[in-house]
Amino acid sequence: MTDPSLKKNLLELISDNANLSSFAGFLKQTGYADVIASSRTYTVFAPTNTELASLDAAIKNDPVKLKQFIGNHISTQLYYTSTVTAPTRIQMLNGKYNNMKGTAVGLASVTQADQYASNGVLQVVNKMLPALEN
Repeated sequence: MTDPSLKKNLLELISDNANLSSFAGFLKQTGYADVIASSRTYTVFAPTNTELASLDAAIKNDPVKLKQFIGNHISTQLYYTSTVTAPTRIQMLNGKYNNMKGTAVGLASVTQADQYASNGVLQVVNKMLPALEN
C-alpha cells in the first residue's frame, strides 16, 4: 500500500482539491467536516465549484436546508463505480436515498471515480444531488 491518498482522510483529500473548495467550505459550515474526518467509513459524492456556483441562495443561507443538502452527498458505506454494476439504492447521511449504477448517481455522473482515502472513497460528480422533499 504505497498510495499517498491512503494517508489522508476524506476531509483532507477534499480540502486538497482546489476544484472542491466550495464543497469543503459547506462541509465545515454544516459540521460534516468533523464527521468525514472521523475513523468511520464513508463515500462522498462531491460536486465541483462550477456546479455549486448555481446552488440556490435559499439553501446556502438556511443552515437546516444546507445541512440536508450536504448530507445528501455522503453515505456511510463504500460505493465504488467498478463494483456497483446493478442499480443500487444507497442511503445518505440525511436519511434520503440516491440510486447508483456504475458512474451514474441520481442525475449526476461521476467524473473522477474511486479516489481512495484512509476512511473511504471520494467520487467527484458533475451535478448536485438535491435533497428532495418527502
